[in-house]
Amino acid sequence: MSSFYALIVGASSTIAQSSVQQFEDDTQCLGILAVSRTIPKNALGPKTSWFVCDNTEQDIDRVSKELFNYTGKITKVLICNGILHDEKMMPERKLEEISTSQLQTVFHANSIIPMLWLRKV
Repeated sequence: MSSFYALIVGASSTIAQSSVQQFEDDTQCLGILAVSRTIPKNALGPKTSWFVCDNTEQDIDRVSKELFNYTGKITKVLICNGILHDEKMMPERKLEEISTSQLQTVFHANSIIPMLWLRKV
């Protein structure tokens, strides 16, 4: 296997943090480009560079410009952002509990944002 750079979107999630650690330990990994809305308190690691992004289309464009020097070098991409529920919305247990606003929120986070990132990779 050859050397690589990894891009992780949603890098502050628990799953993403595990991936960051695996890439930090991988001798073939030259660097980890971690993108998140916030930088975790335990965000240490000599290979990891953090980029704060609010996942709006404009901010994704801004961060992708910051990543321009890595064009053609990033060979692993993990998109770990998404939501199932939060304080305001819980998973539906019945069809009657489905709401337009909840579906739009979930669809935006789980489908649209990843596609906006993929078009820039």
